[in-house]
Amino acid sequence: IGLTKDGSVERLRLEVSAATGTLHLPEAGIGGLAFRQLAGQVELEDDGSWFGNAEFLPKDSDNSGRLTLAVTGGRVGGRSDVVLRLDGVSPSALAGAFPDGGLIALADVPLTGTVTASFAEDGLFEDIGFDLSGGAGRFQLPLPASQPKAVSAMLLRGHVAGTFDRIDLEAFSVEFPDNTFIPFPGSVGDAVPLRSLSLSGSYDAVEDKLVLVEMEADLGGPSAEISGMASGLGGSADIFFNGVLLNFPIDDLEQYWPIDWGKDARAWVDRHMSVGILSRVTAKVHVRGNDGG
Repeated sequence: IGLTKDGSVERLRLEVSAATGTLHLPEAGIGGLAFRQLAGQVELEDDGSWFGNAEFLPKDSDNSGRLTLAVTGGRVGGRSDVVLRLDGVSPSALAGAFPDGGLIALADVPLTGTVTASFAEDGLFEDIGFDLSGGAGRFQLPLPASQPKAVSAMLLRGHVAGTFDRIDLEAFSVEFPDNTFIPFPGSVGDAVPLRSLSLSGSYDAVEDKLVLVEMEADLGGPSAEISGMASGLGGSADIFFNGVLLNFPIDDLEQYWPIDWGKDARAWVDRHMSVGILSRVTAKVHVRGNDGG
């Protein structure tokens, strides 16, 4: 306890340790994080501000996973700032602590890196930054794949502003073990090989605009590059994208070309082309929808 000359409390410091329990920090958007071991401290200032830090093991993580949390609260305007350091912790182990933990639960990969966040007085976050990388685990692929896949490495770096008003994904990449296939309806076997996937882009909810700066996929030999933009996703959609296919074996075409896509073009290729490599194939697509679909 720190005292002023007149004996009033200027600063109060508390040391905290626990073998098991649940951490609640509504100012930081944390609804209840179960832990197996915790050690930390909290300092309270006479102006109502406070600072806390803790190191703990999430209850649902393995013995090697560790979190370090630093929180500053009680500032002017009720703002709180959070810095979360992950050392080999799977996001799925933290999903229960956050109201919107469904997205977090998609990644069962031990990650290392930092997540920084600022929260308003009402508990809604103002911005979040993340820079994380990890090793072997499992990741729930988005639609149309929509199934968990084993991964050998992952990188995730970006920033979220407002209540998801804008999302900037600076870098996202996933590497898959050998012989990984993802669903691709209409192709032979309804699946195609995938060794790695990387992308960067942004989504502005206010403007309802999605920008895919670049997406690259290693298809087990051939590779694909896609960039594009979409707007009006909530109603009358307008979608542009450019695609490039590199080093594509002609005899493997049927594995990647859905049966119901461009039947005449596919039939012509089957009749007139065989053996060899298509070094570069480009495509430009513009799709415009309406409110009715």
